[in-house]
Amino acid sequence: MELKFDIFIPNKNKQYSISDILGIVAMILAILLLILNHYFKIPESVNQPFAGILFSIMIYYFARAVVVRGKIQPLKGELKGQLKFNHTEIFINDQKIDLREINKVEFIFGNYYSEFKSRQPIFDPHSENGTSNWVTLCFNNKENQTIQFQRMYDGQEKYLKPLLEYLHFKDKISFLRLTEILGMNKYEEIQDYKLELKRRVATIES
Repeated sequence: MELKFDIFIPNKNKQYSISDILGIVAMILAILLLILNHYFKIPESVNQPFAGILFSIMIYYFARAVVVRGKIQPLKGELKGQLKFNHTEIFINDQKIDLREINKVEFIFGNYYSEFKSRQPIFDPHSENGTSNWVTLCFNNKENQTIQFQRMYDGQEKYLKPLLEYLHFKDKISFLRLTEILGMNKYEEIQDYKLELKRRVATIES
């Protein structure tokens, strides 16, 4: 079985949206208003315009939250190329990675496409675009290569299990990290899995 992910290449230059700019403006105005009122006696004729601007910005964020809630976060970059895995190999587009040249492989799985996180329901009401995922290849020559990719659904990484086990057998990923990626958190489950892997190793070596 081959598992494919689209490679994500973020924009080199950070781009600020209207929401980002308004948020920065609101923060600066709020801090300035607090400082002025703390150290000086500011008349209402000055306070009211500041308060009016801050209120307008908050109304904008509430209206935006209603309109875009649940919509996919726009990509700040492009999807270009594919990252492919099978039971024992890793490919970056058509380039096959020689695992003998790799000392360690590290995966970081952040979000998946359409995942909704309501930690900031007003300021960031979008669903995730699934691009906060990385694999880092640590080569024997001390060089590292990190590839960012898009994950399309929850649990997709579990289909990497055969490759992850192979990498573990080759001492390129720890058992702890292996169980973390596979979502194992119960002590009994982890111990049973450890025994299963040991039996498999013994079978291969016999």
